[in-house]
Amino acid sequence: MNRIDKKQFFAGFALGVLVGAIFIGLFAKSAFRRFKDPQAHKTRMVQRLQKGLELDSGQTEKVAAIINRTQAEMTRSFENARGVHEKLHKEARAEIRELLNDEQKTRFDAFIEKWESRRKRWRSRSGKKTRE
Repeated sequence: MNRIDKKQFFAGFALGVLVGAIFIGLFAKSAFRRFKDPQAHKTRMVQRLQKGLELDSGQTEKVAAIINRTQAEMTRSFENARGVHEKLHKEARAEIRELLNDEQKTRFDAFIEKWESRRKRWRSRSGKKTRE
């Protein structure tokens, strides 16, 4: 390749990366929209089942009730799991701190504080509850 061909190659490559990133961002926004509005997701799910299985109104009501109940149970299950994960994190951190000298403990505490701050920002952006 001569010098102009290399510039064109890299410009094309950079343009491809940019276009790919834009499309991935749009796809992710659309694909994960349901996590921000669980009620809309449940409604679409019932509609798809109603249409695909040709459910009558009685069946549709029962399916919607099952989906609502299951979603509530899953939410409780995830909340319980989050509590278990928090407990495990705290225990692991305490164990790690025991291995460190005073200077390392200070840096470790700063690292954990920074990590927790990032996690809270992420959770607030995603609309999820944060634990204090």
